Amino acid sequence: MNYDLRFRGSGKPKMNYDLHFRGSGKPKMNCDLRFRGLGKPKMNCDFASQSLRKAKMNYDFASRSLRKPKMNYDFASRSLRKPKMNYDFASRSVRRRKNELRFRFPECLETQK
Repeated sequence: MNYDLRFRGSGKPKMNYDLHFRGSGKPKMNCDLRFRGLGKPKMNCDFASQSLRKAKMNYDFASRSLRKPKMNYDFASRSLRKPKMNYDFASRSVRRRKNELRFRFPECLETQK
């Protein structure tokens, strides 16, 4: 299953999903998120399910403006062996975004210089 979601316009993310299913209920997800707006972070995520049951995945990608990209990842877990991860990247200003990138993505500072 290949999902290629392309948001056109400045400041909106480009998302490429490549889901490899290695068995019953064991999805391997490789997410490559690239921003063309401020900061330009590149994130590679590898989430592997350890349970036989399929994980419930809710993706909510909302970009309100150029300076306020907001991404919510909600991987709801049905059992104790499955991880539940909530990522909220919300920035209200360029300075806060730069500090946030310095803390979470040190390699992204090269694109801002």
